[in-house]
Amino acid sequence: MSVADNAGLGKILVDGQGRTLYRFNKDSAWPMKFACNDACLDTWKPAKPVDKSKVRDIPEKLVSTVTRPDGTEQLAIDCWPVYWFTGDSKAGDVNGQGKQGLWFAVDDKGKKITTTPAVLIPARLSTCRGGPVTERRSNKSSQDVSDGRSPLSPPSGMPVMPHALHGCVSIYVPRRRRTPRMCYSIL
Repeated sequence: MSVADNAGLGKILVDGQGRTLYRFNKDSAWPMKFACNDACLDTWKPAKPVDKSKVRDIPEKLVSTVTRPDGTEQLAIDCWPVYWFTGDSKAGDVNGQGKQGLWFAVDDKGKKITTTPAVLIPARLSTCRGGPVTERRSNKSSQDVSDGRSPLSPPSGMPVMPHALHGCVSIYVPRRRRTPRMCYSIL
């Protein structure tokens, strides 16, 4: 188990295979209660206990093992049972984040992360035509980004998704003060 940097969520806990670890709001740490049982376990798999000496970047005192009602052992972080999501197809995926408003990734301090990851949106063909690397604003605003970044630079730390048409790249910037959605054309 270790900590991974996720562009949308920050520092998240991952198991030895790089799968994001989640906690379930209907579970309880004190008193210990497991609400994910039966059919729930088809989608949300209990994380296997780990050797504390092999834990990286998280305080050992947060790592424990709990016994489920069926007698199997499960990894717990800060006394909360943690799971991995079968809908995460590769290491670093966070598809389970915020599912049903009950499932949340765990940070390097053992706390649930309640923010949602940045959403990648496809660019519209009409907003991505152009010559050399240029910036087009999909909200038809001609104002510069107010935080001092060059309008030709993607926001730092934001995910970038190649678009299938005309080499466009879409970047979704969560709405903040005068920060528009931007589309960059690449030659």
